Amino acid sequence: MSVEQKTVEQTPAKHWRTTKKPKIKRAPPAKIFDWNPQVIAIHQLRINVKSLAAESKLIRHEEKRCGQCDPCSHAILRWHRITDLREASRYAGLALAFVRGKTYRSVEKEGSRPVEPAKLASKISKFWYVGEREQAVAAWLK
Repeated sequence: MSVEQKTVEQTPAKHWRTTKKPKIKRAPPAKIFDWNPQVIAIHQLRINVKSLAAESKLIRHEEKRCGQCDPCSHAILRWHRITDLREASRYAGLALAFVRGKTYRSVEKEGSRPVEPAKLASKISKFWYVGEREQAVAAWLK
């Protein structure tokens, strides 16, 4: 039994540059930016809190790595993590709570270390404009 080969008529391949894309009807562009400074400040403060937490985690990892071979470096890293980063994380969390509109007592319990209103106001002013910053922060802390 003989097999006959049939020729298939092929259309010439079109080059990708010569083919036109079908036009898609799109909806009119929506309002892209909503410049609410409070929302932007909340997002930036959340990023700040998360980056400080990640930095603390990395320093803790480095403490474990160099603890046995170099006790001096271990002590320096631990001191930085405990004093500087812990305080910066606390003030970042307080600034985030202030911008979100939470009360101070819902964030920290009584008996915690006192907060410096000027330091907290400067942290808030990096991300959000408040008219009378220090007075608003001092009223919030009460």
